[in-house]
Amino acid sequence: MSSPYAIEVRGLCKSFRRRVIRGGVTTFKTQLVGLLTGKRREKFEWRTAEVLKELQLQVPAGATVGIIGRNGSGKSTLLKILTGIYSPTSGTAVVRGRVSALLELGAGFHPEFSGRENVLINGVILGLSRSEVRDRLDEIIDFAELRDVIDEPVRTYSSGMYMRLAFSVATLVDPDVLIIDEILSVGDEHFSRKSRNKMEEFKARGKTMLLVTHDLATVERWCDSAVWLEGGRIAAQGDPREVVAAYRKVIAEQEAQSAPQVPAPPLGLEVSGLRVLDGGGQPRAVFGPDDGLVAEVDLESHRELPGAQLRAEIVRHDGLVVYGAATPLESPPALGVARLRVDRLALNDGEYSLTVAVAPAEGAASPALRGVFSVRSNAPAAGVVRLPCRWEIVVRPPAPAPVAASPHVAQAGT
Repeated sequence: MSSPYAIEVRGLCKSFRRRVIRGGVTTFKTQLVGLLTGKRREKFEWRTAEVLKELQLQVPAGATVGIIGRNGSGKSTLLKILTGIYSPTSGTAVVRGRVSALLELGAGFHPEFSGRENVLINGVILGLSRSEVRDRLDEIIDFAELRDVIDEPVRTYSSGMYMRLAFSVATLVDPDVLIIDEILSVGDEHFSRKSRNKMEEFKARGKTMLLVTHDLATVERWCDSAVWLEGGRIAAQGDPREVVAAYRKVIAEQEAQSAPQVPAPPLGLEVSGLRVLDGGGQPRAVFGPDDGLVAEVDLESHRELPGAQLRAEIVRHDGLVVYGAATPLESPPALGVARLRVDRLALNDGEYSLTVAVAPAEGAASPALRGVFSVRSNAPAAGVVRLPCRWEIVVRPPAPAPVAASPHVAQAGT
């Protein structure tokens, strides 16, 4: 009985030996003098670095899976094992069917060979016969839009031309499993749309795709499931929105902890304890577009602040400020609470942060308090905000038939 999984990873571990300098500065001169005098001392030592640790992963045939994680988490190493570039230190990694990969820009291309020669070579490497490659050669060249330069050495190609040729070869050899590592971030808008359409075609045909990317929005919209790698292990996997939300939350918390602690200016007003609440006053992390939100801040004032304001901003995960509001704060209570009420968020799906700070009439604002929340809905839409709108489809009445003119009958004598 054939397996329902196109990719199966069981107990996968991968370690590398790395040579590191123990101490001091080593130059060519000191090494040469030591060699000539016989006093050369080895200043290096070997260390083992575990990149992947007991990974367990199963990708169903026909699924599109996004792999996310910070740099150094093991994403690219995993893909290189799946494509046979690296061998596991222990465990197994099985990929069923013809595999095509886009791991590095121009990987597998010989710079002195022409584009046509590289297509022929790479097609054979990917498992096609020479006649099959020749049959698809024109289609590959036309898709890459490189017919004018296809017989020139690829060392003369730009990075975008490299990418177009590599993508064309990888996709038009008709693989069962397509593995992509960030390469689609290179290229112009026209080819990005073209390559995305090709991958949509792959999905429709039931192909399996494994995608490593830092574009979290693409993972949410386009992948069937997501895998979050952290320190060589799977931190979370499952629904893309849930995995991405968990990843963003951890990153935001770590960034907040690592941010330099700037002492608050002597404003005579302290703000603390920012809370993100729903319309009923309960703590909440995930909202719908139609939900209300309340930002609640504790205040402690010691004197009046002429011209001061309490400012709040809602910022999307990519830094886009989607809303800002301010209120005068010249005579705050000695002890109190400030609340910003948003009756309806009207935001599209995404991860957002809410910041609150005191801005005096002159000088720098206080360090901002920051909370995070997500917006989720069953009907994602494009853009940032959800405008109040509705569709109307009206049946247009048929146009009246033209009135036929009475026939003119010519009579004798008229």
